[in-house]
Amino acid sequence: MKIPLPLPEAIAWIPRRQAMELLFISSAQLRRDVAVLQALEPAGWKYQSNSRGFRRPALECLWYFRQLVQVRGRVEAIASINQFMEDLNSERSGSSGRKCG
Repeated sequence: MKIPLPLPEAIAWIPRRQAMELLFISSAQLRRDVAVLQALEPAGWKYQSNSRGFRRPALECLWYFRQLVQVRGRVEAIASINQFMEDLNSERSGSSGRKCG
């Protein structure tokens, strides 16, 4: 699969409200997406449920998950986010297996 648009480089941490604006989603949708990613734990997903925002690795998982939802639909995005993030991290690290974050 072609890699979707990357997350803007300037973002290292972002509050929940700004994450919703960046991703064009509601608070309820963010909660649903976070719950899915908490359960699946894709590469790079490091998030604590009581956090007020997202560090770049977790936001990147959300970013790509939302793009997969737009392109493939929610069911397929859920089924493919783990492999997508593994492939992305392998590409970045020259196949050394290093995880993002």
